[in-house]
Amino acid sequence: MPRPPRSSARIQGLSGSPGPLFADTKDKAGLRQETGALECQRSEHFGAEQAQRDRAKSEQTQGDALYWSIFNLDRKNSHAKDDFEHLPPEQLADDILRKELRIAELMREIKGLLAKTP
Repeated sequence: MPRPPRSSARIQGLSGSPGPLFADTKDKAGLRQETGALECQRSEHFGAEQAQRDRAKSEQTQGDALYWSIFNLDRKNSHAKDDFEHLPPEQLADDILRKELRIAELMREIKGLLAKTP
């Protein structure tokens, strides 16, 4: 079954075709009436479409308000420790040296344990 032509195409066909120029006065009145009805129907459809678009936009905004508040990764971790203060370079160097000495001590223990295993 063929689809009926869209309103705008039918309006253009009715108003732009050479037929209405040569039609009877009765036919012209009927064509004007049909054209007016189609234009009215078209404007109703545009209004309904705009209402649906507004509704969709509103619902999208409500959904985003729920979603983004849950999954917003920009928020700070309330359980995280406060940022440490920057230490003077001498103290940082001493801390690094102490940690390296501890690592070397642990590596000696591991080597000793590995040497004892058969």
